[in-house]
Order: sequence, then C-alpha cells, then structure tokens
Amino acid sequence: MMASPARHDERCENPSPRLGGGWVACWVVLMIGLVVRGAVVFAFMDDFEADPDAYRAIADTLSQSGVYGMTGFDGQVQPTAFRPPLYPALLSWTSTSPIAIAMLHTLLGGLTVLAVYVTARHWTVQVWPPAMAALMVGIDPILLQQSTLVMTETLAAFIVTAVLWQWSSPADQFEGSVKRTIHAVALGLLLGLAYLCRPTFLVWAVFIVIGHAWISLRRTPRVWGRMVPSIALAAVVVAMVGAWTMRNVRQLGHPVWATTHGGYTLLLANNPMFYRYLREGDVGTVWDPNDFFEAYAHRYDGDPTTQEFWQTDWSSTAVTLAAVEATEVSDDRLVGNAAKAAIRREPEMFFGSAVVRVVRLWNPMPHLTPGRSMALSAAIGVYYAVFYVLAFLGWAKWKRRSGRSSAERRAMIWPVFAMVVTLTAVHAVYWSNLRMRAPSIPGLAIIAALVCYRDDCEKSDWETSGDVANR
Repeated sequence: MMASPARHDERCENPSPRLGGGWVACWVVLMIGLVVRGAVVFAFMDDFEADPDAYRAIADTLSQSGVYGMTGFDGQVQPTAFRPPLYPALLSWTSTSPIAIAMLHTLLGGLTVLAVYVTARHWTVQVWPPAMAALMVGIDPILLQQSTLVMTETLAAFIVTAVLWQWSSPADQFEGSVKRTIHAVALGLLLGLAYLCRPTFLVWAVFIVIGHAWISLRRTPRVWGRMVPSIALAAVVVAMVGAWTMRNVRQLGHPVWATTHGGYTLLLANNPMFYRYLREGDVGTVWDPNDFFEAYAHRYDGDPTTQEFWQTDWSSTAVTLAAVEATEVSDDRLVGNAAKAAIRREPEMFFGSAVVRVVRLWNPMPHLTPGRSMALSAAIGVYYAVFYVLAFLGWAKWKRRSGRSSAERRAMIWPVFAMVVTLTAVHAVYWSNLRMRAPSIPGLAIIAALVCYRDDCEKSDWETSGDVANR
C-alpha cells in the first residue's frame, strides 16, 4: 500500500485523528502551562489575600460548618445563594490559604492548557495547530491575570475546555445508541458543572442542547431513536439546575435557580448614575462608581426604584441598612426592581449602554487604571487585536478546509459560536468588562490556531470516521 504523502512531510507530524505520537507535544504543553501559570501565580501571591467576591468566606464556612453559607460577626451561619456553589465547594477542600489556592489555580491552568491541546487534536490530526492553541491559552493575559485572584475564571475556563473536548470527541468511539447516550450524559454533567460555576453557562447549555438535537435530526429519519441522547443531555442539565434550585427552596425558602447576586449586577449595569456617566462622560475612561456605592448603601433609607432616590445626596445620612429586616432574596429582588425601573425610565439609554457593554466585553484594549501602565495596556491591546485577526482567519480557513463536510465543520464550531453569543447576550444586559470573556478564550484559541493548518497533511479517513451527529 502506498504511504500517505503527509507521512513524508516533516511538517506533518503524526497524521492520525487520535493522539498517537503526539504524547511528546502533550507533555510539553502541560509543562509549559504549569510553569507559566505557576510563575505568574506565585509572583502575585499577595493578591490571594483579597476576597472581592466572598468565595473564600463561603468556602471557609462550608469547610467549618458543613453549610453553604456565610458566617456573621456574631458567629451565626446563614445559608446563602449569593454565589454559585462549585468554586467555593472546591476551595473548601483546601485550607483556603493563599498557597493552597495558588497551587489549585496552577493545576487548573496547566490542565486547561493540556485540555485545549487534546481538544484541538480532535479538530485536526496535525500537531502544530493544537500546540499553538495551547500556547495561546497558556499566555493569555486575561487568564493569567484572573488566575491570581480568588474568582471563578480559572475554573470556568477549564470546565469550558472539558465541554469542548467532550463535544468534539471522534464519533466512531461512540457507535451504538447506549454509548451515544452515555456520551451525551457525560456532556450534560460537564454542562451542569459549568452552570454551577457560573449561571451564565445555563444559556450556553441551552444552545448546546439545541445544537445537539438539530444535528441528530438532520442525520436520520428515525427521530426518536436518535433523539434519545439529546433528551438525556437535556435531562441531566435540568436535573442539576433542579438540584440547586431545590436546595435554595429548602435553605432560603425561595426557588433561586441562579444566585441572589443577579439583581446587583443588573443594577450596577443599569442605574441613573452610570447612565449619566455615559451621557456626559468619556466612555473611554473608567467609570467612577463611588457615588453609586454611596447611594446603594442607603437603598433602605429611600425608594431606589425612583429617580429622586438617585438624585439625593446621601453623604451626610447615616446608613440604617443593618436595622432593616431584609433577607438575601428580598434584597436581591429590591435592587433588581430598581434596575428594571431605571431601564423603563430610560429605554434609549438602556440600549445605548448595552452597546457600550458589548464593546467593553470584546474590546482588545483594557482601560487604563492606576495600577496598569499605558505600555502594558497597549501590549494587551495589540495581543488581542492579533488574536481576533487570527481567529477570523482560522474560521475562514476552517470553512473551506478539505477532509470534512460542511455539516461537520458547523457542528464542531457550534459550541464556540454559542459561547460568543451567550456572553454577548448576557453581558449586554448585565455588568460587563474585559475579564468576563475569559470562558470564550479556549475555543477561540483553537479556531485562531487553525491558521497554521495544512490541507495536504489531513487524512481523508476523517470523512469515513463518522459524524458528530452520531454522538
């Protein structure tokens, strides 16, 4: 049998749709990921002392009392749904000391780089595009910066990559309805974990379920037989949403399906002071929210759903919030209603601010802040501008690549596209900044790395190895 021409080209390494001889590159990218993330994390160890989103506080309470909640100044533990549960639960298994969190984030960062490489090998049989994707994730400025904070982006990026890996696994590994259903259940579990890490991912999960069902329906007239895996996928996601919701019914008395923090993030993005800043200020500068925080602290001293409340000077008024009998759920409802009232009063400003939030979400250039130099901001801006160009070129190349049908290409790219749409839609309404696009980086990096894909390296057996619709 004549050997494939790709096997005689030194630039085409291990032309196989499996990992095969790519284990060397696999170990190399893992070590690079661990070294780079570890160096950054341990260089900024002091940043782990802060707990801006109360994840450590919840984790400490969980590890000490077994209750997912917050410990008050009086030592009493109150159950909470203020933050999604997965990251605090993971932290509770450690000592929540800076060194423990640094080690956890280093491990998650290294595994994310490895998972990106392995996932990209499902997209192409070549080694260089996956290695490039893994490298981009390993040095990504947002992921590096967020890995030094007690926040969810590091865990979220890892789970997203795991979902992409499960989705893109070669279909011929899952022949038979039982195996396809097991594969779909595993995908549903990963999507459920993503939702428990960040509720925004529930929208992404809906897109994934829809895409899974659509692909199955297009590939066979036997609707119900092929729909069983999609139904199982949806059922697993619904079950995990239901479990968190029922926990909140038992502990808080209300069916909170996301968190009790959503009202605040909606108000932060839609309040009269932010709208005034957009009308009068330079949107290229950072918004100073001090006046907002001052008024927000007095939300029980007046009616925050009215315009008059936000026009009042509260600086000389004592805060009486501690004397008010408010629950976590009722407080979330109050601030959410205040945000909706601001939107109703100024619908034009809402749509204008939505555009600003989307631009800030995807803007290559970060805002200048007191702790960030112009040179660093410019370097980050250049990096992401190049990253976006590569992603566009990689997408264009993927559309016309040989060796796969157009349906399979659309199926492979669907979760990445769905993630971009999800983040854009959600953060057009809720508070948005550059770091919130972190979960999209692994998928976009895989697409960007396809610029170094070579058609003459690809084996034609991809065409006969099955279709992702069989999953």
